[in-house]
Amino acid sequence: MNLPSPPRLGALVLVIASLLMPATVAAVSDPYDPANVISDAEFGDTASMPCGAIQDFLNQRTGILKSYVLDGKTAAQMICEQTRRFSVNPRIILVLLQKEQGMLGDTSPYQSQFDWAVGCAPGFTEAQGLPNQIECAARTLRNRFDQATVGENVAGIVPVNRATIALLRYNSTPQGNRDFWRIWTRYWPATGTNATPTQMFVDPADLEATPAIKDPCHSGWLTGSYGYSGVNLVTPNATGTVDSTNSAIWRPSIPREGPYQVSVFIPARKSMPWPCGDNAIVWDTSHARYTVKHRDGVTTYEVNQAPLHDEWVNIGTYYFTQSRDGYVLLTDQTGEDPMTRYVSFDEARWVWAGQ
Repeated sequence: MNLPSPPRLGALVLVIASLLMPATVAAVSDPYDPANVISDAEFGDTASMPCGAIQDFLNQRTGILKSYVLDGKTAAQMICEQTRRFSVNPRIILVLLQKEQGMLGDTSPYQSQFDWAVGCAPGFTEAQGLPNQIECAARTLRNRFDQATVGENVAGIVPVNRATIALLRYNSTPQGNRDFWRIWTRYWPATGTNATPTQMFVDPADLEATPAIKDPCHSGWLTGSYGYSGVNLVTPNATGTVDSTNSAIWRPSIPREGPYQVSVFIPARKSMPWPCGDNAIVWDTSHARYTVKHRDGVTTYEVNQAPLHDEWVNIGTYYFTQSRDGYVLLTDQTGEDPMTRYVSFDEARWVWAGQ
């Protein structure tokens, strides 16, 4: 009698496996959008990282750039100067430094990594070297952004904004933009095309100063190269409103209505002799009177600047509307004898304090 052959073991295993196999599960969607890598507002947000914040960021990384100095300039100063010059977010340059050559984490990079640090114009000697690379990237990105037309097809992608077009034309490939986005969101996970910034800075360079900042003997403003962002202003004090001449406003663009903790930076400034007249002003004031304009009114907070050296001072948490209506004001009025103390103007910071 001819009996049927038993099934082969391999076939039986496949049958059992097919019966036990779970139903197909849809893959988790990738939040990366190749048509919308970062927003146009983020592209030009030079205030996202003042010079001091760039240095702080590098200090938190393991790479050599935290202590790199060339011709008297740190890497942070190079990035700050060129991104301000071309109105490009310094975070973009920081991401490119990591994406192209791993410079944020490399403790002993080769010279070639410095030479082509952000992958700008490879092979062109005029773009070679860290300072030239940073300038080349900031200038090229700004040009790409300004020349972009929303709706155009770039490498098979139709970006929804000019920032994505600029990055795509700089990176050359869609994969380059994906790598850029992965590094960006690793360092700043709270940011993105639809995210709200958690903190804002206003530099001394962006102060609304009265009178306009000119030479000290005509404007009453003396500029120093120190402080949180590498720029600091001082003015001699006045006793009260009668002899007061100078004031300045830090005015942020509040992206989201709600509570913000407001802080001001008091620098460890160098001795700055007043160049106009015989006054020997040395110390900062003991009575710097900051006025905070917020949704619910006006609040004054007094700070003793004299003993503070490179310190943030929390001057309160206040509710601000989504606008540019809120601000911090500081004048030269201190109540002390006139022309005896300096009033220092440095950085101001707003940090989201909501849930």
